[in-house]
Amino acid sequence: MKRHVMDELKKRDLCIPPIDGNSDCCHFPKHPKPQGILLECGSNPQDAIFNPEQAEPETKVLDRVLVDTSCLCRPVVKIEFSSLVFFDVAKETPERQRSFKLILTFELVRKCNGNKDILKTWTFRRIVEFIPGEGKIIEDWKEETPFTVTFCDRVCPECCVYEMRVTSTRINDPSTPPDFEGVRVTLPNISALAQGICGD
Repeated sequence: MKRHVMDELKKRDLCIPPIDGNSDCCHFPKHPKPQGILLECGSNPQDAIFNPEQAEPETKVLDRVLVDTSCLCRPVVKIEFSSLVFFDVAKETPERQRSFKLILTFELVRKCNGNKDILKTWTFRRIVEFIPGEGKIIEDWKEETPFTVTFCDRVCPECCVYEMRVTSTRINDPSTPPDFEGVRVTLPNISALAQGICGD
């Protein structure tokens, strides 16, 4: 490595993340030469498993990705997220028409230098109308539906964490019989593609 490059690297400070892994800082020193395109993948995907008997909304972090755009000029960051939403309708012998409603709220959060911004929210809504017939019962009524989104973000050159969260806005109404026996978001995956839009 050339001496002037080594000298430049020595001037940069390494940011060491804390043990809990919640730091939104960079793991490596800034590169002295600007780069054009960066690709980063999520670091800790976790399924969200909700308790159908819960009465209050519950929020869970699905995945997060660290993006260091300090080496880019006027960076644009594209976030891609994918997952599967699974639910299992409660088994019963219906005596009347019922509507099964599931509402999940997905939230993309950006954290930079201690500041947190909610960039965008998406609502996953599944409504199933069931009209009972003579001798008809619900059995093994399950669904698994893909949920995927993309989002483009313009940021100042710095180090940021993009985090996807999901909130169980509505699973069951405590005043009625349970609608669902199981609700979960599985196989979460987040990635980021960053590019500078000006030359050196």
